[in-house]
Amino acid sequence: MQMKPRRGGAVCASAMVLGLTVGAVAQADLPIIYVNQTAAPGGNGTSWAKAYQDLQQAITKADTLGAAQVWVAKGKYKPGGGSALRTSTFKLVDGIELYGGFAGNESQVGQRDFDGLRRCEFEARCRR
Repeated sequence: MQMKPRRGGAVCASAMVLGLTVGAVAQADLPIIYVNQTAAPGGNGTSWAKAYQDLQQAITKADTLGAAQVWVAKGKYKPGGGSALRTSTFKLVDGIELYGGFAGNESQVGQRDFDGLRRCEFEARCRR
């Protein structure tokens, strides 16, 4: 399954406010991989403080674990780190639970605050 965004290839993490499970039923005991585009470079995804900046890197890491949750802090994420063609896509894999809309300090999915988050459609720019 691939998300195919248009208009510059941006995907807004706030679009994933309810979460997207690719594959099986959601499991609370899966390892968590963190993504935050404002994190320090070189993160390994093991915490918000060490989050990946690149969404695809996190999805790839989650795939190597066999199953995991990927928590994405709000922001715009582009396939290929923003340098890719407009036709580039994120490659999703089975068994990965993808959740967005985080501020970057939560410890539970239910702590996300959706008030004031931007809504985003994959084929349009983010807007309030």
